[in-house]
Amino acid sequence: MANNTRNNPPPKIINLAEVIRNKNERNKHSFVYKGNGESYYLMKGKKVSVKDFNKKFPIDYVYDAGKGDNKDKKKNWINDKKSY
Repeated sequence: MANNTRNNPPPKIINLAEVIRNKNERNKHSFVYKGNGESYYLMKGKKVSVKDFNKKFPIDYVYDAGKGDNKDKKKNWINDKKSY
């Protein structure tokens, strides 16, 4: 079995601080699930639908695409840039 020695850095997450803040806020509110299939969150005694709650406190990561200059510089002649 070959030993893979490549180091692939983890992707950059742009909104990490916001995700952590939203996760802390989400933990402060109670989730209610009833036997008839109804589910909601309780915020200050009010029922909030799951969809609205997820919009208010999103926890989806946004990754940096890492795009920019041509990294391998093979086609810089197209943009009149030097390749060295």
